Amino acid sequence: MKLSDEKITYPGRKQVYRQRDERGKFKRDIICRADEELEGEKLLVDVMRNGELCYDLPPIDRIKEKAMRNLSDLPEEYKRLIDPEEYPVLRSKRLEEFKKETEERILKTEIVEHE
Repeated sequence: MKLSDEKITYPGRKQVYRQRDERGKFKRDIICRADEELEGEKLLVDVMRNGELCYDLPPIDRIKEKAMRNLSDLPEEYKRLIDPEEYPVLRSKRLEEFKKETEERILKTEIVEHE
């Protein structure tokens, strides 16, 4: 975990869930700890496990189809070129709590080491 004014990183393994609104359009993404189960579609998949490739890359035509579907599922307010809205990306409560606990442990360790 990095503790810096310029850049904040969150500790541990993470997952991202994409949630949709009642029309099926993208509503928000939520970054959480990897062991959390939230409502929505999991976006991250394992590509490497124990140093071995464990993911079969889909054919390019399926990648293109998914990209086109994703673009059509993104509401217009996030796609417009003039004055676009910022797509909401949130962090789960558990991830925020874990970050805070980790920061406190790091700061305590630094204080003890400097004494």
